[in-house]
Amino acid sequence: MITLTRLLAETSKVDRLVIQSHDMCMYLVELTLAGKPEVLAGEDGRPRVFRSIEHIKEALAELEVAGAVLVQHSPYHEMIGLAEESVPPLELDIVWPARQLG
Repeated sequence: MITLTRLLAETSKVDRLVIQSHDMCMYLVELTLAGKPEVLAGEDGRPRVFRSIEHIKEALAELEVAGAVLVQHSPYHEMIGLAEESVPPLELDIVWPARQLG
């Protein structure tokens, strides 16, 4: 895991950013930095939870992101009695804003 403070201090480029959406109100961020996967953590060392994609974009605005994906997990299949692994999450490429300099 990597904290936002450490991430911003050590790098400005992210190879891949994956936003995991749970229940459409809780978002977790996974980053690939120089080929190594990391989960974005809070200063307490626990995974950092965001409440919107816009909040994530604001927090990571200083980074150059090569590619970003939203992974939407849905409990619908469980609610209708299907096995959990029978329906994979929806994965969508998303446009990440270019870093604004100066």
